[in-house]
Amino acid sequence: MATMDLQKTLMLVAVKRTMESLDRKRSELSITQIDLSREAGLKDNAFSKNLSEMEDISLSRFINYWCTMARIAKDRGQKFTLNETSVIMPENVQRIADLAGQVSAADLNALSVSEMKLLVSLHNDIKTLYEKKSISDGAFELYKLLYDQYSLELTKGSADDE
Repeated sequence: MATMDLQKTLMLVAVKRTMESLDRKRSELSITQIDLSREAGLKDNAFSKNLSEMEDISLSRFINYWCTMARIAKDRGQKFTLNETSVIMPENVQRIADLAGQVSAADLNALSVSEMKLLVSLHNDIKTLYEKKSISDGAFELYKLLYDQYSLELTKGSADDE
């Protein structure tokens, strides 16, 4: 149960970061959140709500936003292609999703140093998800325990290197 909660939490961080990446691209293209929502055939506040509430949106909704952004950009004569994978799946999101998969199959005490560092680096994202009530108290408590444990181990490890 605990590893499933952590896996779900990590995947929510991946979704959050992907949506933030999509929003940065939207902003670069000077497309308002309202225009994106309307052009996607949704309520005016749909994109804003998905972004601010850090919802785990469906793949079809994400594709709708992505293709709508591409269409708007094309209509405006802006350069934007549907295969900009750095926006769809930024490298950090790939690493987070990979960690989520490893966490589900592994002993939480057997993570590598780089996996521990990644987990520790997600503290602000996970805290934000908790504050937005996107993850449970139990999932947040588990993350805090791991965060404290790994932070201590990483600090101890760097002190041993000196």
